[in-house]
Amino acid sequence: MPSKYLSRKKKDMKITNHALLRMRQRGIDENSVASAISNPDEIIDSFGNRKLARKTIGDKTIEVVFIKEDDITVITVYWLEET
Repeated sequence: MPSKYLSRKKKDMKITNHALLRMRQRGIDENSVASAISNPDEIIDSFGNRKLARKTIGDKTIEVVFIKEDDITVITVYWLEET
């Protein structure tokens, strides 16, 4: 992924500007994102080489869309809504 899309790096996790914006809008912190990726309740294959990491935090479930190559690049982050 081109470096212009990378705005912050935490160890081996890069977070795109888009993901940072969504995190701010949705009240999700970097520790929650890192926890979902490093200790997920579930990982689901998505389209292309993307993966979805799900983790329940309190009474909500976070979903992190990411690509794992040399580093992990977080594409977007959101809370799953109950249906």
